[in-house]
Amino acid sequence: MKLLEIQSSPRGESSDSITLTQSFIESCKSDNTSIVVDTLNVWHERLPEFDYEAIGAKYKGQFGTFGLWQLSASHIYVT
Repeated sequence: MKLLEIQSSPRGESSDSITLTQSFIESCKSDNTSIVVDTLNVWHERLPEFDYEAIGAKYKGQFGTFGLWQLSASHIYVT
């Protein structure tokens, strides 16, 4: 069985979520030795930037085309 672990915390080894995930994975591996874990740490990868064009494309179908996007927490405000 293959398992993809995605680490996205900027805290790295100080992250509680990474520590919890690693404990969970180790517990699963002790029950099933066929588990192979591939870890993707987004802070160590070169990912495409999520810029004005990307956010516009993401929400174009939902909101139409607008001039200025403002992002705040989990809300999108269009002005």
